[in-house]
Amino acid sequence: MASTAKIEEVTTRLVEKVGKGTVQSLAGDLQALLKEVDEFASVNNQLLSTVRADRRRLAGEVLNLVDELALKERYSKQVCEGRRRAETASREALGRAARSTAQAERLWAALRRDWRAVEVELTCNVCFRLLWDAVTNVPCGHTTCAGCTYEWWKKCKESPGQALSCVRCGVASVHRPVRAYTIEGAVRELPRLNEDDRIFCKEAAKKVGYEDDSSWKVFEPIVAV
Repeated sequence: MASTAKIEEVTTRLVEKVGKGTVQSLAGDLQALLKEVDEFASVNNQLLSTVRADRRRLAGEVLNLVDELALKERYSKQVCEGRRRAETASREALGRAARSTAQAERLWAALRRDWRAVEVELTCNVCFRLLWDAVTNVPCGHTTCAGCTYEWWKKCKESPGQALSCVRCGVASVHRPVRAYTIEGAVRELPRLNEDDRIFCKEAAKKVGYEDDSSWKVFEPIVAV
């Protein structure tokens, strides 16, 4: 491979021959020198091309890195902006919730007495719980829990000569109790309902044998005395 040392060596030899007046192989040495120079130039051109290619590659990588940094910066700004908006929305939502809660508390305080009066009307006079499963006795029209009336009718049926009657007033019944859906709906609209109370009423009714409207079939036919 051509190098500066090789070129210097050939050049030195050529100069010495010229100085000594030896010209027999001067043309050959000159040709060898030109060959070394050409090879050196070719190698350097290849190195220069490699350097230029590396420079272009590095420049491309630098540009890509700059683009990535710019993209990350934009993404970081977007994340910060999104976080700021989320925090603002959260504060606003909490504020609205607090205002709604305060308004509900004020309304409840204003309506508490009226609701308590309504709750009294929607409470069974036998077990003193809300009328979750309400039935109305016929013909007196008194409304009680289905479980309370069912338990009373079982006692009436087990007592000889005792007619099926209203558990509140004792008036003889002429028909199976009628489901009071309107009262049940009103109970479910009451504020601050206690789910445990509803479950307790359901379980209490099951203990005495009442499941649903089909449970009244055991008392049919109903004959007023």
